[in-house]
Amino acid sequence: MSYESVAGWAGTIATVLFGLFFLGMLIFIFRPGSTKTYEELARLPLEDEEDRERNNG
Repeated sequence: MSYESVAGWAGTIATVLFGLFFLGMLIFIFRPGSTKTYEELARLPLEDEEDRERNNG
């Protein structure tokens, strides 16, 4: 195998792996039921300690 063919295959494999990783991240982020979790995390910096204790029970 020449360097050019190995470099070509390495680029192809890297592109496929990155595409699969990106697709997996999209599925993880937009999975059903994740909206509530992300909304809670988005409000976290704006809450005081008393608010967190009150919401957690």
